[in-house]
Amino acid sequence: MMYNADFLIAAVVILLLVLRNFLDQKRAEDLNSRVFLFFAVIGILDVIAELVSNYYITSGDGDFGLAAVVTTTIFYLFQALLPYALLCYIMTLHDNKLISVKKMLLAGLATILLASIVLTNPFTEKLFYFDVSAGYVEGPWYRLMYYSALFHLAVILILVTSWRKEFGPQKTKVILVILILYGCGGVIQLLHYPLLMIGFGMSLGILALFLTINNPNANRDSLTGVYNHLYLTRRSDELIAAGKSFHIITIYLYQLKHINKVARVEGGDHILQLAAKNWKNCVEAGFSVLRENVF
Repeated sequence: MMYNADFLIAAVVILLLVLRNFLDQKRAEDLNSRVFLFFAVIGILDVIAELVSNYYITSGDGDFGLAAVVTTTIFYLFQALLPYALLCYIMTLHDNKLISVKKMLLAGLATILLASIVLTNPFTEKLFYFDVSAGYVEGPWYRLMYYSALFHLAVILILVTSWRKEFGPQKTKVILVILILYGCGGVIQLLHYPLLMIGFGMSLGILALFLTINNPNANRDSLTGVYNHLYLTRRSDELIAAGKSFHIITIYLYQLKHINKVARVEGGDHILQLAAKNWKNCVEAGFSVLRENVF
């Protein structure tokens, strides 16, 4: 069977662009951002693994060796992890606090079970196997991959519905769009398997997250480029939930209104930019001295 990998190639391009821009820009260093980064990296690895697996499947010429089995197993493993990564992302988005180990294990029971089936598949051949004459063959438990994804999407839908007041209308709509994109990709590939669409639907969902909820520009002040009050609230809530102590230093710019009257708004903005730059340099220098004394 020949597979259409054009959408997978497009997915790789989209995800690499998202990852590059997310890492290049000043982003929130909180739990939700870290989980989003993990989700995006897993997505990229999943699509690349599927491309490599597809290469061995379509160009094996009947000689399917260890490389075909290993790459396809790795691809199935990432497929099992992706829905769980999305579920973890939704959980951190709810309150952006530390998730207990117990809650993580409970949420990942289905994923752990599926991952164990994937890892033992080279011996059981329940999900897939390679035949000299038929090539890649789906095993009797092959649809477990789709059932697991649908199960996680259903759980996410239930959580989003119950947390819609905390999320607000904008975040709720974005998450629902992601679920639709991810789900449509899975349904299309299930009904017309040669068209590999799951990775493409997932990449569009991650792009939507990057442009809306996890937009790095939403966490910094447009004038000074430093973190804004939104990031301060998110980060302080996370530290309080973790039981960590921290200090907040407030700075008052004396007679800023008078400066705006004398030097206009442009002059006041310039003062704010210089102050933010100087304090940023002081904080970075302080951290450097602290690291030298500790290590």
